Amino acid sequence: MGKLCVQRARLEQASAMKKTDMTFTEQHQLVQELKDLSYLMKGKDAYDFEMFARRDKDDEELDELSRKRLVEMLEKYRALKPKRKVKNPFE
Repeated sequence: MGKLCVQRARLEQASAMKKTDMTFTEQHQLVQELKDLSYLMKGKDAYDFEMFARRDKDDEELDELSRKRLVEMLEKYRALKPKRKVKNPFE
C-alpha cells in the first residue's frame, strides 16, 4: 500500500510539472503579448518584464519560477487591459 501512495504522488508531481512546462514558441508568444501591455507596468513588474524580454531576445528558455512569474504577470495585465467601447453596430 505504501508503494501505491508513492506512485500516485509521483504521477501528481509529473502532471503538475507538465502544467508549467511550455515550449519556446509559447514563451515567445507570451512575451510578445506582454510587450503590448508593457506601458501599464511599473516597478518590479517592469523590471521583470525587461529581463524576460532580454532573455527572449537572446533565445534563452525560462526556468520554472520565471515561467510562473510570466504567466502571473500576463493574467494580471490582461485584466487591466483597457477595452474599447464599441457602439452597437446592429442598431
